Amino acid sequence: MKSTFKKLPASAVELTVDIDLTEFKDYYARAFQAAKAGIEIKGFRKGMAPDDVVNGVIDPKRLFDDAAERAIKTTLTDEAEKNAWTIIDRPVIEIKDTDKSFSYIAKFSIFPEVNIEGFDVIAEKERGTLEKKKEKITVKEDEAKEALAWLQNARAEKKETAEGIQLGHVIEITVKSSFAKEAHDDRFVVGKGRFMAGFEDKLIGKKVGETVAFSITGPADYWNEELRSKDVDFNVTINKVYDQILPELDDAFAEKAGKFKTLAELKESIIGGIREEKAHHEEEATCIAALEAAVKKAVIDIPLPMIEKIREQDKEMTEEIAKQKIAMHLVIYAIADKVGIRPTEEEIQTEIAKYGAGASHRENGPIDAKKMHGYIYERLQQKKVYDYILKK
Repeated sequence: MKSTFKKLPASAVELTVDIDLTEFKDYYARAFQAAKAGIEIKGFRKGMAPDDVVNGVIDPKRLFDDAAERAIKTTLTDEAEKNAWTIIDRPVIEIKDTDKSFSYIAKFSIFPEVNIEGFDVIAEKERGTLEKKKEKITVKEDEAKEALAWLQNARAEKKETAEGIQLGHVIEITVKSSFAKEAHDDRFVVGKGRFMAGFEDKLIGKKVGETVAFSITGPADYWNEELRSKDVDFNVTINKVYDQILPELDDAFAEKAGKFKTLAELKESIIGGIREEKAHHEEEATCIAALEAAVKKAVIDIPLPMIEKIREQDKEMTEEIAKQKIAMHLVIYAIADKVGIRPTEEEIQTEIAKYGAGASHRENGPIDAKKMHGYIYERLQQKKVYDYILKK
């Protein structure tokens, strides 16, 4: 057998294979024996008829196709192993018309080469920048007050009231709108809802049991592009209205909130938590910066099947964004492979259980266990690569 190949753009390969007729006869013989084993001929036990009798009933084209398939599968696998290719799509095969050999051309995409040489130097540089950023982390008084107020609101006593809705009330409503097929229920603090500007103003003064109808024009910069600058009709029913009775911010509150002896200790803990959260954001930004630098240096030739697959999941994603996402994943994979980062099965199953993925069904259909396993594996692998970058 002789073979040659040439690399094409987007990590594609064109492989040409020539198998001399003597060698191809072996594949033909195996195909013949496989076909013979399944043939029943009157007067003979299944698969035991003489070859010359079998030849009279076997379809020659089917026999050739089977032999060709065996030859292509075997030689293609051998070539992939020899050249360390991981074929990621179904090869397109063209059998050449020749009487001197069995020849074919196969075109396919392979897992791209990812050069991460020098990544440790990149990571070391980003870690140095991270330490300087961490030294400058501060927590403003307003941030601590806001967090404490959130904790106070979370522990507020809620008491139903017949009064009209005012800012600060917790309300439960049913909303019908002209842009949604079905009504939905919602619960939020008045003044802190997530509706269009002006929506909550229309509810002020309304009481339990009342229904109010109104229209709002979507802001020109509204997050939902379909509703920008469009009139939306709402029909809102008030189901519950609650007063929020806030607890006193004192040492007793601190003790209930987390076994702190004093309110000062609670505040100190909140400040420490905010500082830790900011540090975590800086660490994540550092990892992303290191990976992006590695992507630029690697110059990865992204295969088209990878781009098509990720864009199938998000129809609005541009090809350029798809390439960036894939390149980032490939660099993470290459780093993990180089340093031997592999999540254990125990870690994967623990994470699956944590996400509640052990349930057999979800709202939009059965859970694909294989896809979930792969998704969790990638998440854990990324976290471990981040830890590697940060030397955790």
